[in-house]
Amino acid sequence: MAGAGLNRSGVIVVAGRTLAVIDLGTHSALLLIARCCKQDDPEIVEQAVRITRLGEGLNKSGRISAESLRTTIAVSQEFTDRARRCKVSGIFLIGTEVFRVARNSPQVIGEIERQTGLKLQVLTPQEEAHFAYRGAVGQVADDQTSRLVIDIGGGSTELILGRGGKNEHSHSLPIGAVKLAQKMNGQVTLCSSDRLGLMQYVKLLLQEVPFRDALSRPQETVVTGGTVTTLAAVKLGMTNYDWNRINRTSLTRAEIWDLFFRLNELDLAGRRQVPGMEAGREDVILYGTIILLTLLELARIDAIRISDRGLRYGYLAARCRDL
Repeated sequence: MAGAGLNRSGVIVVAGRTLAVIDLGTHSALLLIARCCKQDDPEIVEQAVRITRLGEGLNKSGRISAESLRTTIAVSQEFTDRARRCKVSGIFLIGTEVFRVARNSPQVIGEIERQTGLKLQVLTPQEEAHFAYRGAVGQVADDQTSRLVIDIGGGSTELILGRGGKNEHSHSLPIGAVKLAQKMNGQVTLCSSDRLGLMQYVKLLLQEVPFRDALSRPQETVVTGGTVTTLAAVKLGMTNYDWNRINRTSLTRAEIWDLFFRLNELDLAGRRQVPGMEAGREDVILYGTIILLTLLELARIDAIRISDRGLRYGYLAARCRDL
């Protein structure tokens, strides 16, 4: 592409003021292309998600498999090509928990960088929490509402307390939808004893949260991540995913329980037929929902607001400020 080059940080740059972020997670890869029209509120041009299962088998082997790496590289290359067609001024590649814990992470990162020509930035838990909060709450610099943001990923769950647009405290739980599913060997349905056992396990992890007694105090709880956006899409019966509608959706704890029991009655094929179910999430959706319900019950939170704008949006907004 004419005018293209590689800057010192390994970010592909071309003329323009549109940026792209590729977020490589434990279960999925996400693409966000947005225009930096306003300093803290980028305008979305294009979004995409692909299930890559990068963390599949990680609990047992401690390693990222060659097959999931090949899938992730292919998706990263596809997303990079899409971003270039949009004439972006920068393509940023970021990774989270799966890269922090895999024993072969250095080799995997090297191969991804070699195949894509991009520098992969592995975020710390603190950076992940910061960007997730910024993305989930949006442009609220003058808002003094206290908030709890919950970002349920495949490999970890971020808990962030903040006020207005600023996060004040954060903690990363070393459990996500994929990790919890692997703990149960991918069991398709959960009986009451399974459910109670998993909730007790998550509660034990929550004992490590230094601000756990403050989780019930915020005025608003915002939840982001594939688990909750899928639950919202199922509630709305979406046949075509609409992020604008998702961002206007709320769920009560009672509604989340209803969705859990509805999906728990189905086998994987049945879940795939449910309007709103993201293909490839049917085998982990119950486990992400268990994490969410445990948090809500422990903190006595009755309702949540859902945000489709999480980590990748917050990261891109920060990069827009750097231009």
